[in-house]
Amino acid sequence: SSLAAMALAAAPHAPEGKLLVPMLDARKGEVYAGVYRLEGGVPQPVLKDMVISTAALMQRLAPLGGTVGFGEGYEAYRELLAPQLPLLEGAGARSTPMAWAVANLVQSELATATYDPQTLFALEPHYIRPSEAEAKYPKGLQ
Repeated sequence: SSLAAMALAAAPHAPEGKLLVPMLDARKGEVYAGVYRLEGGVPQPVLKDMVISTAALMQRLAPLGGTVGFGEGYEAYRELLAPQLPLLEGAGARSTPMAWAVANLVQSELATATYDPQTLFALEPHYIRPSEAEAKYPKGLQ
């Protein structure tokens, strides 16, 4: 997950015990958001990555407490988020995750995986919400 990679890259800036909430701007008044707890320096998901309005995100985070937000999604909606969700200082507002963080997240899986070229070519991206065209034309153009 891009959001997990963002959480890993931000981990050195995170106060102990805080939940990390990386965000990317999903436009339309929404953010792509994840909620991660660091365990042994590795972000573990607390909630499934989501596309959500800022108001709904604040409602989902309220019972969790101890959260800090960051990323370009936070910057895009700072005025709405800042009163309830503190900014994780020093994490930056990157629009893409750091390559080293993505590599770090898959390193242990690759070390134990059996090499199968067909599996490598079968990899596909996972999108949290459908594209605009998929949303407008779920059965395609007819």
